[in-house]
Amino acid sequence: MRFPTGTTALGPNVDLTLRNNSVSNIDDNSPFPFGVQHGIQIEARRNSNMCLDIAGNAASAIGGAEHFRVRQRDGATFRLERLTGSGANDVNVANFIAAQNAAASSASTTHTTTFTPVADTTCQAP
Repeated sequence: MRFPTGTTALGPNVDLTLRNNSVSNIDDNSPFPFGVQHGIQIEARRNSNMCLDIAGNAASAIGGAEHFRVRQRDGATFRLERLTGSGANDVNVANFIAAQNAAASSASTTHTTTFTPVADTTCQAP
């Protein structure tokens, strides 16, 4: 979900459950190939409110990218179910994301303010 450039309005509110998926055979044959693609990338930005329940996924990536990429940007609120430790420590959050998913998964995270730890089942389930 994207806002037009320059939009400052609040929203959207997103509760995302991403469990037990397999992402593989990433295609980077577009007219504008990057050569580096994460398997799964999730971002919350501007004034959005994201709640993420992520676990049990397997993902491949290309070009040396991590399997999972999670970003909290701008003034977004980004809540992560079951996160322990500091949400302002990208290494902690990346280790959490990797551990929630398939063995030997890699993850990278960045934040502008912080990721907010919340209890299991906080995010609205589909």
